[in-house]
Amino acid sequence: MLKLLIADDELWVRQGLTETIDWIVLGISEVKEAATGAEALRISSAFEPDIIITDIKMPGLDGLQFIEELRNTGSKAKVIFISGFSEFGYAQKAVKLGAFDYMLKPIEEPVLMDIMERCVKEIRKEQESVFQLESMNGCIRESLPLARQKFIERCLTTPVRAEEWKRGAEQLQLQLHTGNLYAASIIVHHWKAGRSNGLSDMNLLRYALGNMAEELLGEAGLQVFSCPLQMEGQPDVALVLSYAEAGPSEEEIALAAGRLVQAAGHYLNMPISIAIRSCQTEETLFGTFQKALTLCAESFYSGEGSLFISMKDETSVPALSGVTVDKPALMPVVDSTWGARVLHASATGDKDKLQELAEEVIRRLLAIQGTAETLRIRREVNYQLQGLLFTWEERQQRSVSAAESVFDKLTLMQCTLAGWKEAFLSVFLPVQRERPSAARRPIEKALQFIEENYNRSITLQDTADLLYLNPSYLSRLFHEETGETFSKYIVRVRMRRAKELLKNTPLKVYEIADRVGYKDFRHFAKTFKETEGITPAQYRDYGN
Repeated sequence: MLKLLIADDELWVRQGLTETIDWIVLGISEVKEAATGAEALRISSAFEPDIIITDIKMPGLDGLQFIEELRNTGSKAKVIFISGFSEFGYAQKAVKLGAFDYMLKPIEEPVLMDIMERCVKEIRKEQESVFQLESMNGCIRESLPLARQKFIERCLTTPVRAEEWKRGAEQLQLQLHTGNLYAASIIVHHWKAGRSNGLSDMNLLRYALGNMAEELLGEAGLQVFSCPLQMEGQPDVALVLSYAEAGPSEEEIALAAGRLVQAAGHYLNMPISIAIRSCQTEETLFGTFQKALTLCAESFYSGEGSLFISMKDETSVPALSGVTVDKPALMPVVDSTWGARVLHASATGDKDKLQELAEEVIRRLLAIQGTAETLRIRREVNYQLQGLLFTWEERQQRSVSAAESVFDKLTLMQCTLAGWKEAFLSVFLPVQRERPSAARRPIEKALQFIEENYNRSITLQDTADLLYLNPSYLSRLFHEETGETFSKYIVRVRMRRAKELLKNTPLKVYEIADRVGYKDFRHFAKTFKETEGITPAQYRDYGN
């Protein structure tokens, strides 16, 4: 709860304010009165009010002098001046003393309540910020560099106000020249060095890259604070840069960034791209960083080692304004059947087909270049890949090590368009790199047999007879190659075809059941619901 001091030489004003206003509702638990400025100063030293309402004209020490003296003691109380005088000079001096607001007598209750509500709200925000900074102090005692990184991460990934930045920067000793402030985004295209030691090694590499950036960009006369990020949709390393009045030129900054690209490739075996954007104020740091991230994503088309240096700030709207812009919908990069075709080609080891599917995506990506931000395009591609990769990984879990799976997928998610086909094949052809072709041929024939005969009753025995194999051996080999049992694979093929017929034809459900190999309609309906979570009729009406 908050404390309020009312200072006015007129008794009726003090009584009117203390007795007619429900201060508890506003979150104020204690209210004290003073008839003179000198009395108000004495009370303030022990009472330490959060809010002061004071008359400007009082005998002896007037309201302005009282607040001036109070400020010398370090008090940060919010001050609301009241006066029966409307001269501009009083208001002008009140502003210089940091007045929260200024009211003329006679005081109107709605006006006072509006001012008090705003005042209390601002105090609550400041208290919340202080609490956050106090919590951060615990980190400071343990590790100042880590606390700095956490603070910078917060400022870059969530909007902050100028006063929040100032308090945090002071406590963390971030001596940045805020008049020449920049945000930078660094993305890693490949994690070649991280494969052997797992995800923890990736984090160490991010820190190493951040330290390298601080050193090489610092040599160009920049103050640099790095922040390794590990959040989805963010770059691998973020930077806040600044310089004094006689700082480096744009060309010198570009040369230093180029040296960083070369050093990252040579010493860390990591191809990177960098974007640096100028920032107006601390309040626009978040918006500027998002623009740097968007700009850095252009390296998808331009290639590894791209540099994007923009020393002119275009962030004219503060990030805290709440302004939003509707963006046109981005058409899917691939159609709904693409994923199923990839899984099938991967299961059969059809490298030519996988190359064709990769090229299909590349053609589409080139066709939509420039129609939307590249960052949106990449996110759309990666969103569609996520579900496909999850399904693929489940099927290949016995054949692919965790490290190989993680790093191949990261390569696919972060590579440039020039390397997309190679990265795509590295993910979906790992089994075929290790398995002998002799083991694949029977399964290829089995999959082809299923695709051609799923609409009739086929069994494992039928397929084994066709391939002149023992059914038990075929069952084990089939599971090893496809990641699922023979019967589940048939069900998946039939359900896929059933969904196509439900969406694209007017056939009755029982007719579709017969066409996909189910003579018993009820068995088909039950299997469909178990597999898809809804009935065939519901899928026709609401499914995708």
